[in-house]
Amino acid sequence: VGNNAESYSLMVYPNPSNGNVTINSADENEFDVSIISTDGRVVYKQDKLRKTQNFVLNDLSKGIYFVKITTVNNYTTIKKLVLD
Repeated sequence: VGNNAESYSLMVYPNPSNGNVTINSADENEFDVSIISTDGRVVYKQDKLRKTQNFVLNDLSKGIYFVKITTVNNYTTIKKLVLD
């Protein structure tokens, strides 16, 4: 949902990650981040972020997660994240 141009403006890296993750938005607007486990639980959440944000997710178990990013204009994108 949303336009393709905005989906390319959000990057999650490195992926796979050792627990240190960066989310980069080319947009100036705020965004919210939720990290969701494969069983649907929100295991990390942070709101009202801007530009480049670094996260330390060392408390999470190794495995597959989904990073849900929602912008202030309600554009939502979900990216897969592998912690190894």
